Amino acid sequence: MTIKNMSQFKKWLEKGKEIQFIENTMKPEMAGGQIREINKVQTNAITTLVNGRDSWLDIPKAKDTKFNEDGTIDIYLNGNYWLKIKPII
Repeated sequence: MTIKNMSQFKKWLEKGKEIQFIENTMKPEMAGGQIREINKVQTNAITTLVNGRDSWLDIPKAKDTKFNEDGTIDIYLNGNYWLKIKPII
């Protein structure tokens, strides 16, 4: 299964599932292929554990995302490419 839109992504989000952080243009050290477990899910954000601490990720609006054929999701911030993630399905 490949997640193809924001609705599917939000339905997929659950505590215990994993996301791979492939690229982060603002903090490259926070990506590099790291696989993180979702620790908490809210309507507007999720947390993953990084070095034993919660790291928050706002759930973007659909207009700020691009769902790719390879299962990755590109996230844009203020119109600029910011983050590439891949839900581990």
